Amino acid sequence: SRPANAWFITVCTVLIHDQELLAKVFPDAKRQEWRAGKKHPGVFRFCFWLLGSWIEVLVDDHLPVVEGTLYGCRSQAASEFWAPLLEKAYAKFLGCYELLEACSLSDALVDMTGAAAEHLELAVGGYARDPALQEQLFSKMLTLLDNSCQAVVVCCAISVEHADEMGSTTSDGLLRGHAYQVVCAREVASTDVPSWQELFRNRPQLRMLCLRNPWHHQASAWTGMLGHWSAEWSSLSEPEKTKLGIRPSDEQEFWIPLEDFAGAFTDMCVCYVPGRGGWREESFPGEWTVGERGSAMDRAGGCISHRSSFLRNPQYRLDVVEDGTVAVLAYLLQDSSSVEGSTGHFAIGMHIMQMEVNRQFRVHVIKAKVCSSEYVRARGVFLECSLQRGRYCLLPTTFEPGQARRFLLRLFCRSTLDARELQKDVPSAKLLPCQSMPALATIIRVIGAKHLEQQDPFGLADPYCVLLCEGQSVRSSVCRGTLDPTWNISVLFYRKDASTPIKIQVWNSHLMMDAYMAKAYVDAPLGVERQTLEVPLVGHRNRPASGTDGSLGTLFVEVTTTDGLLGV
Repeated sequence: SRPANAWFITVCTVLIHDQELLAKVFPDAKRQEWRAGKKHPGVFRFCFWLLGSWIEVLVDDHLPVVEGTLYGCRSQAASEFWAPLLEKAYAKFLGCYELLEACSLSDALVDMTGAAAEHLELAVGGYARDPALQEQLFSKMLTLLDNSCQAVVVCCAISVEHADEMGSTTSDGLLRGHAYQVVCAREVASTDVPSWQELFRNRPQLRMLCLRNPWHHQASAWTGMLGHWSAEWSSLSEPEKTKLGIRPSDEQEFWIPLEDFAGAFTDMCVCYVPGRGGWREESFPGEWTVGERGSAMDRAGGCISHRSSFLRNPQYRLDVVEDGTVAVLAYLLQDSSSVEGSTGHFAIGMHIMQMEVNRQFRVHVIKAKVCSSEYVRARGVFLECSLQRGRYCLLPTTFEPGQARRFLLRLFCRSTLDARELQKDVPSAKLLPCQSMPALATIIRVIGAKHLEQQDPFGLADPYCVLLCEGQSVRSSVCRGTLDPTWNISVLFYRKDASTPIKIQVWNSHLMMDAYMAKAYVDAPLGVERQTLEVPLVGHRNRPASGTDGSLGTLFVEVTTTDGLLGV
C-alpha cells in the first residue's frame, strides 16, 4: 500500500481476525469467490456503514495498475485480490481514490465496522509522563479487551509531522505513520520469573499490552524491552511464557510494557462495536437547520460560548433510571457525504446539562454542566461520561452558530437509558375549553430534610418524598438508613393557580407497604426567584408532633416561579 494509505492494511488485518466484521463488509464471500471452471460475472459486492445504515457498493474486477504493479494495496499471494477489491469499493464509497488520502484510520474503522470511535491523544495528553493516566489507560484496556466478548477494536499509531517521515523506523523498531492493533492486556508478576527478579526489582507487577503488527517484515517489529529479540524475552523458557500468559499467538504479535507504549505511541483509537460487551445503542438522526428565530427550523445555535443562541440547538433528553453511577457513551457524526476532505468538516461537539426530573419540554435557561466534549473539526466526536440517576439534556452543536448540516447522534449504555428528542417548547393547549393553558412555571428543588422521626428499631428510616401540584406528582429516590436525607431533586411544574401551594409528602420505604411520615406546604407565588426556604414538616391533624417546635422535622427547598413559560 502507498505510505499515505498505510492505515488500510491495519483495517484489513482487523477484518481478517474478526470473521463477523468481515462478513458485514464482504457479504457472501464464498459465493463471490472466483473458481476455475465456473463463470464469474466479474462484479463484487461490498457493504459500508453510513449514518446508521449499511450501504451496498458494487465494483468490477478491473484494478488500477501503474507500470505493471497494482496501484493500491496488494497481497503477498499473487492469486489473492480481496484487499485491492475492497480498497476499490471503499474508494467508490468515498467518491474516488484521491479521497483515500484524506481518510483516517478511525473513519475507516467506523465505515467498515459500524462502531463508535474514541480518539485518545497520548502525546498531547501527557500519558508518557503521568503514571496516573497510564494506570487509568491500562485499567480501561483490561476491561475493554476482555477476550470473552471482543467488544472493541483498539489501534494505535505514531503520528508524523512531515510526509517524508511516513514509514520511517523509530530507534525501537516501530514504524511511524503506520497503525498497530492492540489485542489484549495483561498484568504480569515479575517475581514469578527468577531471571526477572533482579531486572525488575522495582516493578513487581508489569503491565503489558499485546500488539499486532500488520507488516510482516522484521524492520517494523518492537526491539525495545521485552521485544522478540531482547535479553528479557530470550531469558524466558517456553513454560514460563505460557505461565505468564504472554506467549504471542503468531509472528505478527509482540508484547510491550505500558510505560514504553505510552512513550512510543502518540495516538490511540478505541472503536466500540455495537451489540458486543453489553453495550446497547440508541441512535437519533438529526439536523442543524437555519430558520426564523424561535421557529422549529431555528436549530443551529453554536457552542455555549454563544450563550444567547446556544439553547437553539437540537436537544435530547437522557433518563438514567438505575441507582449508582452509569457509564454513557455518546458519538456524534456529521454528514460528510457532500464534504471533500477533512477541511470541509464543521467543528462539532456535545454538551450535557442536568435538568428537572420530570421535564418534557425544551430547556430555555442554561443549566449546570455535567460534562462536555472538545470541539473537533472532524467527521465524528466522542464523549464518555459517568451519570447518576436523573434526567439530563444533551445538546449536539457546531462550534459556530448558523451552520446547517445533517448529523447522527449515537448513545451507548450497558444499563437502561431512556432517550428521546425534546421538540416542543411549552405544553400545548388542550382540546377542551375548561382545560386552559398553564400561566406559570415553577421550578422547585427539594434539597433534603433534617430530624425526621425514627421508623425502625434501629432509630433510622428509609425516606423519600413525593411532590404534588395541580394533579401532577413526582417521586424522589429513597435515601437508606437516615433521618437526615439529601434528595437534591429538581422538579418543574406548569401551573394555572399561583395561590395554590405545592404539597410535599415524606414517606418511609417498606418492603410490604410504605408508611406515611409527614408533609409540608410550599408557597410559590409569582415573582419568587431562587428563594431558599426551611419549611416545617407536620403530620395528620390529630397526630402529635415529636419536635419541640411542634414539627416532625424540617424540609429544605429552593423555589423559582415565573409567568414566562419560555423562561425556564
